[in-house]
Amino acid sequence: MLVLSYLGLLALVPLLTVSDSEYVRWHAKNGLVLTVGGSIAASIVSYFPRFISWMQWPIWLAVLVLAIASIFRSLEGVRLRIPLVSDVADKL
Repeated sequence: MLVLSYLGLLALVPLLTVSDSEYVRWHAKNGLVLTVGGSIAASIVSYFPRFISWMQWPIWLAVLVLAIASIFRSLEGVRLRIPLVSDVADKL
């Protein structure tokens, strides 16, 4: 379930099915906010003219790297706090 938490919209599976583990729910919320936030940021940047729209690829790369790092840290039993993402996820 921890791996599913950071695989895009598959984060909904542990979020909706696991009710007894606050640890899994925390990671599911972070994974969901990371995916949705990255999608929104990349979408906003893609509407700009050509000289800025290339920035959507580094955004997706950053989301991918953060998701992979979060998967490994969660399997170690550590909560990786991503500054803006974790703050938003804590409010959910």
